[in-house]
Amino acid sequence: MKAVRQWYRKRIARGELTLSGWSRRHSQLLRFEANRIYMERFLPQGKWSVADFWCGTADFRLFMGSRISTYCGIEMRRDARDFAKAFYQNTPGTLILQEVPETSPFGDADVLVANAVYGFDCQDPVSDFKALATVFKPRLVIADFFSRLRDCEPGVDGYRPFDPAALADEMRRAIGWKRFVVDHSFMPHVFTLVLIKGETPWEKKE
Repeated sequence: MKAVRQWYRKRIARGELTLSGWSRRHSQLLRFEANRIYMERFLPQGKWSVADFWCGTADFRLFMGSRISTYCGIEMRRDARDFAKAFYQNTPGTLILQEVPETSPFGDADVLVANAVYGFDCQDPVSDFKALATVFKPRLVIADFFSRLRDCEPGVDGYRPFDPAALADEMRRAIGWKRFVVDHSFMPHVFTLVLIKGETPWEKKE
């Protein structure tokens, strides 16, 4: 995690990222809108309990607004975490943490999102999501990864792209779910992995 924090600090100092972890507001909104579409497609209608891993300044909480019943954001960077805590200090059902808790503060989550892109040697997404799924027991997981199938930030120290199909298989085995969707439409160098627990909407019960 120390290496990841250092990477963020360098990128922010160079003006390539903001405190929220995004370089452009437009990209952030596109990602959030895609998450909303997935959530509406694969979750029951109504309000949702959300766990947000590497939440930055927890902008996703603000974007979803009244669609969220409870929100647990996890952010390792102190500056972003302090900003989120101050902003949401009077928002019921909203908690910002430094690390993954031993137990979920709001019970089982409907969805676990990870908008901060995975793609560096110091990250271990399979272990991360196995631990997160154990704690939050989400129905749906949505996460972004740098893709090995397309060019991405050549020359970035410690860059580690992932093969979409191989990672989807690893993640599926680690969490024990049988359904997943890999979407490459958000950004050309990033793919989104969507893991679905149980039956998908298009499957008919026997």
